[in-house]
Amino acid sequence: EAGSLTDDLAAMPHGARSAILCGIRGVGQWTADMVGIFHYLDPDIWPAGDVAAVGSLRRLTGCTDTVALAAAFAPYRSILARYAWRIRDVQETPVA
Repeated sequence: EAGSLTDDLAAMPHGARSAILCGIRGVGQWTADMVGIFHYLDPDIWPAGDVAAVGSLRRLTGCTDTVALAAAFAPYRSILARYAWRIRDVQETPVA
């Protein structure tokens, strides 16, 4: 209704898009990151607020600063996040 969700969002860098999205009541950084990864297919977002991605990367590497670790994967941090989620899914799946 406020006109914040325009086609222009697709061409914006993630930081600018996140600022607009986070200005919408109820939308925070996690949601902006998920929209960037899954809707806009931005390849370079590390969702630092995502418990599953961060936890999986911490367990896999033993590193507590996942933002710094993920920086080494730029410009493909979204792909790192997808792998982290998949690793977590596999680890939690019971073996039959």
